Amino acid sequence: MDRRGARPDRHRAPRLPGFVNVDIAAGADLRVEIGRESVAYCDDSIDLVLSYHE
Repeated sequence: MDRRGARPDRHRAPRLPGFVNVDIAAGADLRVEIGRESVAYCDDSIDLVLSYHE
């Protein structure tokens, strides 16, 4: 782990077609710390949320 607690790249979940990777780690499609920052999406724009954590 780095000093902020982010996972190194080798532990990142695999990319799935049609999904947006939201993570604090570098290389994410949308880099954000969910517990501290908000993520605004339009109403009815998300069909599924998938959470993956090791």
